Amino acid sequence: MNKKLFAPIFSIAVLAAVSVGATFALFTDKKETNVSIHAGIVKVGLTTSVSSAYSRYEDPTPFDAKAAAEGTAYAAVYENSNTASVGSDESGRVLITLDRMTPMDDITLKISVANLSNVKIKYRLGFELTGELIPALEVNFDGTDYSTSTVPSTKHTLWSSVIDPETTSLVEDKKLYIAFPDHDGKEGYADGFDDLYQGKSGNILIFAEAVQGNAHVED
Repeated sequence: MNKKLFAPIFSIAVLAAVSVGATFALFTDKKETNVSIHAGIVKVGLTTSVSSAYSRYEDPTPFDAKAAAEGTAYAAVYENSNTASVGSDESGRVLITLDRMTPMDDITLKISVANLSNVKIKYRLGFELTGELIPALEVNFDGTDYSTSTVPSTKHTLWSSVIDPETTSLVEDKKLYIAFPDHDGKEGYADGFDDLYQGKSGNILIFAEAVQGNAHVED
């Protein structure tokens, strides 16, 4: 009686063990897809060079137009022994220095922005004005007056429309005009106004910033 009961139970246990450890020759198939992901690049280049320099009623000398256009080895001597030069600062940025500027001196800079992105972008230019001399200067970019009596002050152009990297590489090539006008005797200015700025200094930091083309931006 006991033998009949145990034999079936033993048989079932052995079959279970064989099922777990066995390998079956079944038909199989396998397909794979590899997903390679690369982030886009939003990047702009900014080039600033001297387009022209003017002192009172004459161009300062020497004026090397080719060197000025390339942003290298440029130095102009103004009528009052003041100078304009192009170099670089400790961060490697282009540094344009107007030294000992006097009333009736001006300089025009060419600002070029390159689209180095591989996705659609929007961009704008900015001007950060600092220093005590800024209120005496006229600052004009592409016909828009950015002169200010308040420092520090940051001005921006309007955001551009969407720019396609496939069709546009150079997106800006415009002029920034900086002048020290002769204010004395002019309407709204007291005699001796310009004398208040003797020995003062100022700085204009020019920058370009960009965002991806579908970003929401406000001017």
